[in-house]
Amino acid sequence: MNRRKGVFATFGLVAVLLVGYVLAAALAFPSASLLSGAVGTRAPDSTVEALPEYTNRAVIEIRYAANGTAGSSGVFWTELYYRVPGKTNWTLYAPPWNPDGRWFGQLGFSTGALVEGTILFDTYYTGGEATYELSTRSVDRGYWYEAEPRNAKARTTLDTRPPQLFVASPTPQSWTREKTLKWIAVDEVSGVAAVEYDLDGTFVASSDQASGEAPLDLTSEGSHAVVVRAKDRAGNVALVPVAFHYDPNSPVLHITAPARDGYVNSKSVEVRWDADDTGSGLASLRLSVDSIPPIELAGATRAYTLQGLEERGHVVNLVATDLAGNVASETLSFGIDTKPPTVQLLAPRDGGYANRRDVQVLWLGSDEASGIAQFEVVLEGRDPVIVKNAASFTFTNVPDGARSFRVRAVDRAGNAGDATSRVTVDATAPSVEISSPNAGDTVYGPLEIGWSASDAGSGVEKVEFLYDDGVPTVVTGAQTHRVEGAALGPHFVLVRVWDRAGNSAEVGRAFAYGGATPPDGGPFNIGVVDFWLLMAAIAAIAVVSAYYAVRRRKRAQA
Repeated sequence: MNRRKGVFATFGLVAVLLVGYVLAAALAFPSASLLSGAVGTRAPDSTVEALPEYTNRAVIEIRYAANGTAGSSGVFWTELYYRVPGKTNWTLYAPPWNPDGRWFGQLGFSTGALVEGTILFDTYYTGGEATYELSTRSVDRGYWYEAEPRNAKARTTLDTRPPQLFVASPTPQSWTREKTLKWIAVDEVSGVAAVEYDLDGTFVASSDQASGEAPLDLTSEGSHAVVVRAKDRAGNVALVPVAFHYDPNSPVLHITAPARDGYVNSKSVEVRWDADDTGSGLASLRLSVDSIPPIELAGATRAYTLQGLEERGHVVNLVATDLAGNVASETLSFGIDTKPPTVQLLAPRDGGYANRRDVQVLWLGSDEASGIAQFEVVLEGRDPVIVKNAASFTFTNVPDGARSFRVRAVDRAGNAGDATSRVTVDATAPSVEISSPNAGDTVYGPLEIGWSASDAGSGVEKVEFLYDDGVPTVVTGAQTHRVEGAALGPHFVLVRVWDRAGNSAEVGRAFAYGGATPPDGGPFNIGVVDFWLLMAAIAAIAVVSAYYAVRRRKRAQA
């Protein structure tokens, strides 16, 4: 009971003291109210140190100064208020570690007039990234309040995220022939302040363009690295390293088939080529012919067959692209000709004869499409002879006998046309002899001339008989010829023979014709004239013999 009375007595004493304080304050300052905003010169004031326009620190240091002007009571605490765009009301900054939002400066409980302090404004509890307007309100020890915030005393924008940076060129780990750096940087909060880049570890330049391009001083083929840094106004940095390979050289490309400006003899044409790239390597090939859509091929391909081409001229184009984008191209023209040329062998004619050891071969050849490239002239048993821009050739020292000749015309597409001729070579004249009469004979009775003719090569073609200066008589196949009405006296006959090759030979004979019957016979049945000639010869022999006999006798006697 006594204890309860003591408690009530204590509360009563406190109540009396509070009432007395309020009454005294009301009598001394009738226009003021307890714990309310002060007016006049008694209200404290405060300032906030200016903040950067942008910051990337989530915890912002707010430096303030408070001045208590109401006598000697001094500043008791300071409150921090903030607001973000779209909000008109100020919000007391009261984090969990200071739930009443009262911040005491360095002289918080002293009687000094100026108090300075720092408030750690943690945006984690205020909503994160935003533009913050900040204001302070000081309270002195007499509980006089600074006027409620109306205007911001400091402003800053929190941006904790780095810019978004995209390097468009070069592409990471790729090959390129370009010497240009291209980038795009975006920062939605504070904006991009600068873009810097290094090449192979050396700083190159800085640009204030959020999106742009700049030259890269690349001089050597091979691997390189560029590092691009984008900085926003809050100090955040985005860094993109790009390793790439540089190849400024085009591939090496050469079409090996078909031959440039040549012809092929098929409507299916295989196109072959050599291609190489010592830098990045071949990426792809593109083959096209005439106006046909291009054919895409792998970089390792080295041949492709075109099907169903028309028999005419065509144009083929091949484009090689390496991994760096360098391009090499080659174009060539060719034609298709599937028809063989025509050739006609004019001489020697088939089944004919040649009467010379040097045989001239004559021909005609033509080709309407690709044209004649060459002729191959062949004599049986000998190597072919290549002839260009001519229509004849002479084989020398061809032996007698049956021989085969061939002329082959080859056009520019490789098509061939042949003409052959089977010929008998006979360069030897036929043989002919007159068997009767003998040279110098006097013929009596019927006048019949006999002979023999032969030819071992081509055979006897024709025989003519000539008597004195008369007209030749063809006597082919005969071996004798009777002359009718021959006159007495000396005569001359000629037998001329031709073989099938055109060789000729002839033989003549002089004789006398004594008439139909011989004259009467002398001693020993010898003709009178012959008898006396014989007698004269015997007498001459006898005289000579006697002369030599006499001389020997005289020598013996001496």
